[in-house]
Order: sequence, then structure tokens, then C-alpha cells
Amino acid sequence: MRRPLMVVIVAAAVLLVDYAVESMTLPIFYSRLPHPMPYTSKPIGAMLIPVTFLHLTLAVPSLLAVLYAAEKAGYNVRGLLPKSREAKIQYGFLITLFLSGMALWWQPLALFPFIVSGMYLLMAEIR
Repeated sequence: MRRPLMVVIVAAAVLLVDYAVESMTLPIFYSRLPHPMPYTSKPIGAMLIPVTFLHLTLAVPSLLAVLYAAEKAGYNVRGLLPKSREAKIQYGFLITLFLSGMALWWQPLALFPFIVSGMYLLMAEIR
């Protein structure tokens, strides 16, 4: 028997957590932008990449949480959730790619996990 209320409650909880994380972290990304902007500045480059990676980092686990709740509620989402060990490892590398891409703006050493994760995901797709 399907329980749509459970999926709605989990989706609402995930949205609240995502909103809380965004409201705490977005001021950090925007804090380095000078106000007012100089005429020749490009302010979008200062936060576009980290904020994009932040939103991707929030989107993938949120989607997995809602899909997992939908599966437990009786919906057929078996093709969308990672079941095998290899699929779970790939999701782990995907999250690592997003987190290191977000940290790359402040810490150049984050380039190493970014490249390793990207190479692993490319090799997994080639196989």
C-alpha cells in the first residue's frame, strides 16, 4: 500500500534542511564580493562555481533521500536508487567531486580529490 504522506513529509524535511544549509553557507560565498562593484570587475566569477557545486551537493543527497522514502512508502523507484556496491561507490565519488569542487575556490589542494573523483567517474562510464 502506498503512503504518499510519508514521502511529502520527507520531502518537506529535506527542503527545510537544504534551506537551512543554504542560508548558513551562502553568506560565506558572497562575503568576498566588494560592494559597490568596480566598473571592470566580474563578480559572478567569485561565487558562480562554489555556489553551483553547493547546489549540486545539496541536490543529489536530497533526491536520494526522497527516492528512498518513496521506495519505503511503496512506490516503484528501483531503477533510480543505487543498490549495488559499485553504484554506491559511484555516488560517493560524485559527492566527493561536488564537495572538492566547492572547496577548490579556497583550498588549491582540493584539486586532487576533484581530479581523482572525475577520473573514477569517467572510467566507470567507459567500462
